[in-house]
Amino acid sequence: MSLRPYYLITFLFFSVHAPSSASIISINGYSLDTDKGVISSSDNLEWLQWSKTINLSPNQALSGIAQSYDGGGWKLANNEQVAGLLNTFNFGLEIDTDYRTFQDKKGPYVRGDNLSEDPFTQFTTLFGNTYTLSANTTGVDPLSYSYAQFGENTSTVQAPNRVLVQGDFFSTTFNRPYASEIYVSHLTGNMNVHTRTLGVALVREKAQNSNIVNVSEPSILLMFFFSLLCCARKVVKKKPSFNLPK
Repeated sequence: MSLRPYYLITFLFFSVHAPSSASIISINGYSLDTDKGVISSSDNLEWLQWSKTINLSPNQALSGIAQSYDGGGWKLANNEQVAGLLNTFNFGLEIDTDYRTFQDKKGPYVRGDNLSEDPFTQFTTLFGNTYTLSANTTGVDPLSYSYAQFGENTSTVQAPNRVLVQGDFFSTTFNRPYASEIYVSHLTGNMNVHTRTLGVALVREKAQNSNIVNVSEPSILLMFFFSLLCCARKVVKKKPSFNLPK
């Protein structure tokens, strides 16, 4: 028996089920799935890129994308979670969890973006650029700007907090350099405020599937291929049987 039909089936199967792998960027202990915009960390948390929620208020994000995106389960990040996140980067500023404080620090302007060393560039690469209104987002030293609302404060006013991480950049509009900056501002606006440069910090716990063994798609395809060859080999080796008269 010819093996051609089996080779044809295998070819068609691999053509239709060609494996596609997400692009993963690993920075400072965090891994960004660029296809989903989901950032994983070693502390059992997943963050959604802030650029995914541009121009959404916290209430809009919580009633929409937080419930549906990538399986849902997203919540507004609280003060402790954001402080823990920021303090894993070497900004030179220890962020506290007190909703009443304002913290700010500027860094030096250094021409060019060094992803391996610059914490501002590292952070904005992970969480995305929420400022897309300016021509300064392109060029030799472009603007990288991650800005989001977060927080569960204990004040009588229901107002979220804000955090900005901005990389240094050269403004082609004003022909001058701007230093990198991080600031955390508490009690600003309200849960319905949204702007075109501001996202929402959403976080969730990683799904726990400790009893499930994950097999990658390439491995499944390889197993299928070898199974198919084994079946074909048996068909070829099998001798014809005849019902001889007794």
